[in-house]
Amino acid sequence: MSLIMQKRNMAFLILL
Repeated sequence: MSLIMQKRNMAFLILL
């Protein structure tokens, strides 16, 4: 798991 992927997932959750 990459840090960038994790950050992207967090942003996605916030958008949702």
